[in-house]
Amino acid sequence: MPFQARSVILQEIGTELQAGVLAYVTGDRENLETEVGADVLRRVPRHLEAIGKQDRLALVLYTLGGDTNTPWPFVNFLRGYCDELFVLVPFWAHSAGTLIALGADKIYMTRFGTLSPIDPSVTNEFNPSDAASPGDRIPIAVEDVLAFFQLASERGGDNADLAGDAFRRLAESVHPLALGNVKRNIEQIWQLAKKLIRLHAPDIDDAELTDLVMRLTTELYSHSHLINRAEATALGLPVEQPSEELEDRLLAYYGRLKADLELLEKFDPGGMHQAQPVVLERAYVETPTTCDTFVTRGVISQQTPATLEVTSERWETIA
Repeated sequence: MPFQARSVILQEIGTELQAGVLAYVTGDRENLETEVGADVLRRVPRHLEAIGKQDRLALVLYTLGGDTNTPWPFVNFLRGYCDELFVLVPFWAHSAGTLIALGADKIYMTRFGTLSPIDPSVTNEFNPSDAASPGDRIPIAVEDVLAFFQLASERGGDNADLAGDAFRRLAESVHPLALGNVKRNIEQIWQLAKKLIRLHAPDIDDAELTDLVMRLTTELYSHSHLINRAEATALGLPVEQPSEELEDRLLAYYGRLKADLELLEKFDPGGMHQAQPVVLERAYVETPTTCDTFVTRGVISQQTPATLEVTSERWETIA
């Protein structure tokens, strides 16, 4: 059984670190992507209760990101069960995953592990419509808006009229309430990152903290930039290089994820038998003894092209 194999690896990781172990995995299989979300908060308590209060708690984290409101309560749940929190990154922990990592005393990254900038993209009903998909809205990258005003300022120098004209032109293209949402998200991310870091570094100098958050937002320029272990260390994050044994176990766990979630295989209903029940595991919250998985169940339609007709989509308890 897939969970039993992952369970053994998690147990070995805990033994290596002398810590309780929890894993949070949001799968990124093409056409079946999942992300960090508030729904996980209801699943976490029973796993933490199974682990019990520990001196050390290690979170094995695999995600491309998601809801930026989730990391704060999620990290606080975990820190309520330990004196020292580790985040372990086998492959990637991006965006909201990087925010979670900021709340850890130590971040263990394998040689393939990456973090990312934490500048968010925001989408609400006031965002511009996507011409290619009329029912969808175009996300607005927070740092793109800041860069626009920076460019206008650099070109205009001290010309206040030019800066005002730049804002008016932007407001003509983007709803003012969407721009207001961008402003709130800028402030939220800065405040959130600082609060998460202060959970384990309460005495950090304000200027040092501001510089660190700026490096993780404005100064990296692209949200797609991948921050490897060496760069994360240079940025000032509390990165640890895992022992050879620990790194091997983390990569073995990632190997199991690739197999169990079929991460490298694009989900294509057309390549499956029609009218056959389909059960798709897409995300995990698990410890060595407990497991919840986010499961999509359905059948493949008989129309052309074939599609997945979903009958249920929810978290299910496996162990």
